[in-house]
Amino acid sequence: MPGAKKPSVLDVVHRTCKQVVELHQGVSINQQAVQQYAAQLEAAAVRAAGAKGNAFPIKFESLEAEVTFLCLYHLLDFGSGYEQLLQDSSRRGAAETVQYGCFGLALSAKRLDSPWMRAFTPYHVHNAFGIEAKVEEQLQPGITISKPGPLAPLAAAIQSAVVQTGQELEGSGVKSFGAFVLRLLDGLKQAGQPFTAASLVEQLAEHFTGFQDEALYSAAAESPPA
Repeated sequence: MPGAKKPSVLDVVHRTCKQVVELHQGVSINQQAVQQYAAQLEAAAVRAAGAKGNAFPIKFESLEAEVTFLCLYHLLDFGSGYEQLLQDSSRRGAAETVQYGCFGLALSAKRLDSPWMRAFTPYHVHNAFGIEAKVEEQLQPGITISKPGPLAPLAAAIQSAVVQTGQELEGSGVKSFGAFVLRLLDGLKQAGQPFTAASLVEQLAEHFTGFQDEALYSAAAESPPA
């Protein structure tokens, strides 16, 4: 419709989540629990936390370096399905593993730029994140073989996300996440356009496969057989 306001990517997320709740009998929202949780929140504390943002104990050499780290951290913030396996392996859950690994990368790499990302290997995943992708299996007494373990898919997904993003950054004509975001901000400023969180999410999802966190839901697939 001419003149109609285009919904933001966050509007689309809210709308599709609502549709899933309406279509899927196994999904529901406990409104009473939501109200109880909201009543426990202190407005001043929530605003203070929002203003503070993610305060990591790292001294960055520039704004670009800090933005690069934050984007990489959120790119790799997945793997909750491996929570128990990670706890059993390293006593760190999924969220702590990602934080631990990104700290290690930030402290060990000179620049988290696209050439470094494109050269990211399974060794980097193991060394930084402490994820044991392989397990030893005994064939017979004194003879063992190394084979992919239950955490191998997670390690492979982390490596793939980093390598692919490095390639996509290079294709965008920039060397780092920070350079991409700052270039986007500068372009909007020069054009006199407002900059919102939704617009940043939309641009990241449009340019980087790792941020395209979506799936096709089919209501028919949830219907019980006749």
